[in-house]
Amino acid sequence: MKDIFILILSLIIMSSCKEKHTEEQILVNQNKKVIDSLTYIRHNLHPEYLKSGNSELIADEIIKNSFSVLEIDSKNLDAVKDLAHFNFEIKNYKEAVHYYTILIDLKDDLNNRYVIPYYLQRGIAKFHLQDFNGAIEDLQHYKDENIDKRTNGYTEACYYLGTCYKNVNDQSNACDNFRTYAENVATDEAWDLIAEYCN
Repeated sequence: MKDIFILILSLIIMSSCKEKHTEEQILVNQNKKVIDSLTYIRHNLHPEYLKSGNSELIADEIIKNSFSVLEIDSKNLDAVKDLAHFNFEIKNYKEAVHYYTILIDLKDDLNNRYVIPYYLQRGIAKFHLQDFNGAIEDLQHYKDENIDKRTNGYTEACYYLGTCYKNVNDQSNACDNFRTYAENVATDEAWDLIAEYCN
């Protein structure tokens, strides 16, 4: 009799676990469908954003969409990337810094080379927030990791580094970066910057 009772109890527990697992699986599947749908909408908004001449309205829609995804899946990398990028695009620099920091902090989970461009973007956002020392740290890190001086990113980093160093009264480092910037872009405006500040 005792054995039958244990057997019945075991069957009830197994049935309950299976039902719970099924409910969890249904919820996971529903969440996946919602995320897939939101991601599809967001990815279709990207070309619209470019076509519209970088419409702030579309950027706001992408940001709202990304928040909706993160409410369901707090580790959704695509949504975090879009929050960083589109906040930067519409000059919400404080928010951009926050989301670029999340992406940079994931470097242990991702290929380190993959997160290096985020240092450039975060550095520029910090520059716009007048956090010149924070910007210098990020931009210098980006430069150190990108030894090819011919890239647009490297050139951009030099311009912002020069401007940051100028703002903290470090003429030597400012001029080193301005010179590299001027050599790369080779415009009168860039050489005027050298003539004005470095001679």
